[in-house]
Amino acid sequence: MSKTCVSDVVARTWLDKYKKEMSPVEYSKYIANFKKNMIVYKAAWKTPEEQPELMPYGIKVIPIEEVRLNG
Repeated sequence: MSKTCVSDVVARTWLDKYKKEMSPVEYSKYIANFKKNMIVYKAAWKTPEEQPELMPYGIKVIPIEEVRLNG
């Protein structure tokens, strides 16, 4: 199964939104699924100097170039 690619800005928005809407157990399952099925990249519109969004739970943000090369 292929993974879904999403920008750091969108990923952070989803994580914040669902943390408010889900129970702790549901959110824990969501995070496990998110980490397994998503690739998070630094938004293409950000300059090289801008830092990617900080992701919780050990979610890594990669440069968009890596997504393009491996996509």
